[in-house]
Amino acid sequence: MPATVKAVLISLLVASPALVFWAWLVILPARFTLLCPDGCWCSAGGDKIDCTNSSLDNIPVIFHKDARSLTLDSNNLTYLKKDAFLSSGLARLETLSIDKCGIVGVEPGALNGLTLLVQLSLMSNMIREIKARTFGNMSCLKRLYLGYNVIENLEPDSFLGLSDLEYLHMNENNIKYIHPELFIHSPNLELLSLGSNQQLEIPTDSHFINSRSLKSLFMENCSVTSISMKTFAKVAGLKLLDLSANCLRDIDTNVLVSLPQLSAFYLHRNPLQCDCQLLETWRRCKARNIETASGPDAPVCDAPSEVKGLWWAVLQRSQCSQGHIAYHGDYSNIKYNQTDDTYMNEYENYMKLIKYVQGPVHVVLFIFGFTGNLVLLVIIICNKEMRTVANMYILNLAVSDIITLTVNLPVNHAYLMSGSWKQGLFLCKFFAFSRSLSVGLSAYSVAVLSIQRYNVTVNPLHIRLFSPATCRVTMAAICGVWIVASVFALPSALSMHADMYCSHYDSQNYYTKVVVFELLVACILPLCVIVFSYIMTARHLVKSSLPISQQVQHPQENTRRSIAKIVLGLSFVFVISYGPYHIIWTYINLADFPEKRELFYTYSVSTCLLVFNSCFNPVALCCTSLAFRKHFKRYIMCCHRRNAPNTNFELTGST
Repeated sequence: MPATVKAVLISLLVASPALVFWAWLVILPARFTLLCPDGCWCSAGGDKIDCTNSSLDNIPVIFHKDARSLTLDSNNLTYLKKDAFLSSGLARLETLSIDKCGIVGVEPGALNGLTLLVQLSLMSNMIREIKARTFGNMSCLKRLYLGYNVIENLEPDSFLGLSDLEYLHMNENNIKYIHPELFIHSPNLELLSLGSNQQLEIPTDSHFINSRSLKSLFMENCSVTSISMKTFAKVAGLKLLDLSANCLRDIDTNVLVSLPQLSAFYLHRNPLQCDCQLLETWRRCKARNIETASGPDAPVCDAPSEVKGLWWAVLQRSQCSQGHIAYHGDYSNIKYNQTDDTYMNEYENYMKLIKYVQGPVHVVLFIFGFTGNLVLLVIIICNKEMRTVANMYILNLAVSDIITLTVNLPVNHAYLMSGSWKQGLFLCKFFAFSRSLSVGLSAYSVAVLSIQRYNVTVNPLHIRLFSPATCRVTMAAICGVWIVASVFALPSALSMHADMYCSHYDSQNYYTKVVVFELLVACILPLCVIVFSYIMTARHLVKSSLPISQQVQHPQENTRRSIAKIVLGLSFVFVISYGPYHIIWTYINLADFPEKRELFYTYSVSTCLLVFNSCFNPVALCCTSLAFRKHFKRYIMCCHRRNAPNTNFELTGST
């Protein structure tokens, strides 16, 4: 069996698991596209369905059973009747959003069948009341969003059955009264948002709500005028209390006594009376290191007149005598300094890095990379002695580098700088496809070059310039590289979705598999082929006992050494350019978000290395090939000579 055929067959055998993986990645989104309801979008993995603004007036019954997330926003679902979802085939649904649909009522039992639902959003509708047992036995529901409705009444059993509820958002409603035992059936409730319910009654002579598990309570802009120790007596585990933008003038100092675990107490945008009573509250907050400011907002005094508009920390320059407060010293210079937001600072620094460092670096890389690869194309196309088998693969590599520099690099940088995608779904998918295609072309071209190097070593007597036979074989191999790279780039394109952003986040579960697939086929497998080819070459050289004839030994040895140096140089560039990027990107997609923050800069460097690859390839050829070096000097330094280079030096008639 010919050596090249043998190497190709072994490479295909090694790649067979990747081919099976690819088939699954392509068939899966095709299947879910066929099952997707009319007017809806289904993610590549089938776990997300988006039917936003699809003019639906009832719940479709043709959803596939694998759906985990369903969005029905901005439709005509004005009333949810009992068993509305029972026949929809959504038994495994975990997230449901029905926002901005003009819903006026939800009948008890309307959500029957959604027993695994974890998150439900009914925001921005016209719901007036939550009837008893509206949510049935949805024991898995953890997050419920009911904000921006017109809810007035909440019956004592409105949330009966929500035994695992953790987050409840009811801001921007018309709630007037909340029964103190409303949440007794939700023992795991941790966050309650009641902001902008300006008619809500807050008692001072009895407890407001009974929820021992509650950790965060948001009641901003609720027209609260006073609170007492009894108000929050049954939420002793509270750690965050937001009473900003209310009508509080005085704060009962015993409120903090009833909240021993409180660590954040937001009071900004209240008409605070900075008197002796508030002084005691301020001292207790300071002694317990309770945070009282949120971002740029901090509590400000409204009275007395000498401290009006000043941060309430001016109370440290005050003294009380017989119930009267007096300020002394240079209290007017006490200013609030906003605490740094670490994450936002990291993000801002990252964007500065992209704008002021990565941007100029990309410009330099574009100029040098495009010039180098363009000259490389001219050298191979315009010089007959350079049109060799190996150089055709190098030409193909230069084409992939030019695609990276002229298409992927500008589009990617413009997208990062703008922060949004406005070019539509087709261009979003095409951009993802082009990016994966260029990576695949580079990887597979280097892999094929390594096989070519093995072939030159095993069949030294067949080294020659292009003949019709070698031309056909080489063109077939290059076409094969393009076909394989195009086919393997499809899953990345299928995973993308364009809304405000061109991203894979709507298909994250599927895309995680795509990332692993790309690590396998664009990094590990090509590297295995390269290493395998080198091992086979070394093995052949060790076992070979037939001396090469004197007539052909010298030029063939030069050729073999030249190809070896070129392949080694390009392989080294491939490893340092693609290895870090694929490893870091795979880690980012498999790790949790808090860990991802630390990789902002590392990922940015790895993307630069990815672009560096397009500049390194011409440099590697100049360093490893005398023929290419002479031609580069000729074209770049404008050293034109009428006589062509000697066709006997390295790479002529062979590579």
